[in-house]
Amino acid sequence: MKKQDPISFLENSFVSIKEYLKSAEPTSDNLLITAEFIQVLEQETKKILSVCAVLNQDDDFVQRINADVNVNRANSLLIKAEHFFISDLILAYQKNETKENPTSRFVLAYYYDALRNNHFADTNGIVALNKLIASEEFN
Repeated sequence: MKKQDPISFLENSFVSIKEYLKSAEPTSDNLLITAEFIQVLEQETKKILSVCAVLNQDDDFVQRINADVNVNRANSLLIKAEHFFISDLILAYQKNETKENPTSRFVLAYYYDALRNNHFADTNGIVALNKLIASEEFN
């Protein structure tokens, strides 16, 4: 066995790792999450947020839901309509856990982030999103 110098060894290792990562890259043929899917999620989320905005502007509605839900809360933070949508989404998700898959987990996380933080996924990051939902940490 021929002995390699350390620099050549590292270069060969990096090339090998780079080739492996390229082969493991999601392609347009095997993406679970597509740009079109993200766009649909964003449109639907914006509809929900617009309903929430209308509900949150209604002082009677806000006071009533907080009186019913916030009876024993020590702090004075008001619950908004978005919180109810998130809560309902989580309940619906839990009731359908037998149908759970990476896409459904992504949708739940997407709605949670969008409704809570008004943050939408970037369609330019589709490959990264697909890597995320395929990762062990996400599953």
